[in-house]
Amino acid sequence: TMAVYIELRDKSFRSRADVQSRLGVRVLAQVPRFANTVQRNLDSDEPGNLMSPMLCTYHQPGSLQSEAFRSLRTALLFNPQTTNLRVLQVTSPSPGDGASTIAANLAISIAQLGRRVLLIDADLHRPQQHGLFDVTAEQGLASVITNGISASDAICETKVSGLSLLPAGPQHGSVSELFTSPQFKELLDSLRDEYDYVLLDTEPLLVVSDPCVIASQVDGVLLGLSPTKDSRWRAERASEILATIGVQPIGAVINGVTGTAAWGFPTQREFDHNVSKLPVSAQV
Repeated sequence: TMAVYIELRDKSFRSRADVQSRLGVRVLAQVPRFANTVQRNLDSDEPGNLMSPMLCTYHQPGSLQSEAFRSLRTALLFNPQTTNLRVLQVTSPSPGDGASTIAANLAISIAQLGRRVLLIDADLHRPQQHGLFDVTAEQGLASVITNGISASDAICETKVSGLSLLPAGPQHGSVSELFTSPQFKELLDSLRDEYDYVLLDTEPLLVVSDPCVIASQVDGVLLGLSPTKDSRWRAERASEILATIGVQPIGAVINGVTGTAAWGFPTQREFDHNVSKLPVSAQV
């Protein structure tokens, strides 16, 4: 009886199998919770030194978190079902689920393969990307759509080779109409021709309608999920919202995983030990 009570009270995801069975969505990657903040040497001349510590794929390429993003990259780029999807949206059910961090680290990871990548910050209410990448956002996506500014004038080069950023930019009146405008569709079409991959970081699905409008115009949607309490019903509701416009996410990314046994994760020490046993040529 107590077990049934606990089951009814528990509204979190317990494992990747739990996510897949409840949402009908493949889990493409599980990102362990960031336990320690990267210590940046502010006196260093390293170009990307001032970028956010949350960009683990840049600052800590040997971490478990970075390996998770490489797994996500592999699942997207080399799976026959997704290999031709080049304009991807990253969203989540609620604020704090980590969609912005997922989008940024995935973009870095793809660029590290030598691909030309554009990351678009389409969260116009709470933009994060310019802060993560230490970029000044005087112009941005909103400026391009509403003011007719050239995209090339608003796009910034980041400290990561091959990765460009189109910040959200200053807000201009009502945001929702921007994504239903012909200008937004034309912008996506033109950027598709200029870059190997275009990633859009968008607002949470349970907050505003903008992500749904964008979801209908991209090649695929990645759903960032949190395994924390109350996350299950939020994720189920987000899936229902996407289903109303005929969109099925191409996969889910579980962000902030703890409890290594339940999620099938080694500890960082175990991971480092396993890597050290590989041939040097494979430790890349």
